Amino acid sequence: MRLEPTQIEAILSLLSDRDEEILNSVRKQLFEMGKARVNQILDAAEVGTRARQEVEDVLRRLREPSLEQQFSRLAATQEGDVELEAGAFTLVKLGYPDAALDRYADRLDRMAAVLRPQISSRDHPLRVIRCMNHFLFKTHGFRGQENYSSCPDPDNSFLNRVMDRKRGLPIALSTITLLLARRLDLPFAGVGMPFHFIVKYKTDEDRDIF
Repeated sequence: MRLEPTQIEAILSLLSDRDEEILNSVRKQLFEMGKARVNQILDAAEVGTRARQEVEDVLRRLREPSLEQQFSRLAATQEGDVELEAGAFTLVKLGYPDAALDRYADRLDRMAAVLRPQISSRDHPLRVIRCMNHFLFKTHGFRGQENYSSCPDPDNSFLNRVMDRKRGLPIALSTITLLLARRLDLPFAGVGMPFHFIVKYKTDEDRDIF
């Protein structure tokens, strides 16, 4: 069933909104509509507009391989390792198949660009750690989710929602720390603990700081 012109107009209007919650909702609806209807909306979208770009992004994701294929490709490296950023963003698609993940990667790029003049691998490790913590938890206001074990919420794990809400599980906050550290060539590494996940700073003297 084809969409009515008034429906298309309403969708394009919502896609021009800058409220991320509204955009996430409309993207999800588009993704559920399927290629035929999304192509119909694309035909009506004005070239060069934000709304058209949003529709094109959804169409591109609709043409992607299935999640099963994407996960298989991630694990198909010779070493058997999964690239952290690709893996984290692929997991997002389990809950938000319509998420514009490249924009979250761009956001991490911008965060790293702001942090870069303030921090260096030549600095004392404790200064690096304090600077990173201040940037994430004071400047940007990230915080852990309280009582997460008794009240599980998938949005505390999906990286896009953690970045939007500034709240998440320790493993999600650790992942953001590691992704920023990689952009800044800082020697951070993840550490799996019983029931927890933390980050350490690797020093040349084998005195890692957890």
